[in-house]
Amino acid sequence: MAYHPTAELASFCATLRGEDIPENVRERVRYLLLDNLTVTLRGSLLPSSLAVYEMLQAMGPGSTNDSNTATIFGRGERTEAAWAALANGVASHGLEMDDVENRSSLHPGVVVFPVALALAEQLGTPVADFYAAVVAGYEVTLRTGAALNPASAYERGFHPTAVCGTLGAAAASARLLGLSPEQTNMALGIAGSMAAGSMAYLDEGAWTKRLHPGWACHAGIMAARLAAAGFAGPAASHMHAVAICTVPLIACWKLRALIVSKRRKSPGCAAASSRVGAGWWQIPLNRSGRPATWLRPSSACPSGRLSLY
Repeated sequence: MAYHPTAELASFCATLRGEDIPENVRERVRYLLLDNLTVTLRGSLLPSSLAVYEMLQAMGPGSTNDSNTATIFGRGERTEAAWAALANGVASHGLEMDDVENRSSLHPGVVVFPVALALAEQLGTPVADFYAAVVAGYEVTLRTGAALNPASAYERGFHPTAVCGTLGAAAASARLLGLSPEQTNMALGIAGSMAAGSMAYLDEGAWTKRLHPGWACHAGIMAARLAAAGFAGPAASHMHAVAICTVPLIACWKLRALIVSKRRKSPGCAAASSRVGAGWWQIPLNRSGRPATWLRPSSACPSGRLSLY
């Protein structure tokens, strides 16, 4: 495979091991995950989220009794991971209180965590691989966003979270599916043809901005699954985004420096940060307290709780 930025990103994502991620980065993953779950649970009550749930109920892509499915946060229903990620992605961006990164001018958490949580739960993924998938997703999303030149994207009417988020979601999905560097490269190429998001919502306050991360999550999973099945995508989808890999990937963790949006007014994250610092935390996964089946109960986190230790 010829060298180009996409190949380097793909190789990084495919070979990244959770055990090799520094603890301060892993702690940041836990902090950002708690932030994402907080806004997702509240966002699940919004009319835009309820419309998505109604659509899924009409389609019926899963059932509450099927163990080979993923949690829809704030609901009793479960569904296939790609559709759960869509629903949770929409809910997580509904309040506009999710994390943000200024250089890329986008919201990475809402395109990475819904994918990582849904696929990891459905696949029964080890926690170390969950960490690796989240970091891979953030790195691809933020580096692509910085290379995209967000001001230029906005001027042309494109939403960077939607465009770059599809690639980040594909990266996280590829890592969880265990794709090779070559397959991950194909997944990123396929995702590039799915990436889209119009800024037209600004004209009348439409809900499509909330749809952007949800659809990016759904498309990212589908891109990775297509690559796993042998579907060929362009190998140089980042060829013109030369700024992506100007700094060695492992030497500059984009996720570690990420801030949580200053627009935040909910005390959810701050109230839980002491537990993160102490080395563990717990949070119910939905109103019924149903646990994520991919993380087994531990002595610190009884059944119905989430443990990343």
